[in-house]
Amino acid sequence: MGLDVLLAVFHHFCVFGLFVVLTAEMVLVRPDINGETVMRVVRIDAVYGMLAGLILLAGGLRLLYGVKGAAFYI
Repeated sequence: MGLDVLLAVFHHFCVFGLFVVLTAEMVLVRPDINGETVMRVVRIDAVYGMLAGLILLAGGLRLLYGVKGAAFYI
């Protein structure tokens, strides 16, 4: 049960982080964007992709090793 809780917390932290990163991108992208800001958005977008992958990984691990089991979700 402890692993399930850790995976759930990790999964939710990644989802919340995804919203933070998306908000940062929305703030930075505007009509008068310069080259330095574009590079910052590129780095933030890489973090966005990493978090999305971690969300999928954590969800898959919860599916396989969670308390409810795969039958519950499928």
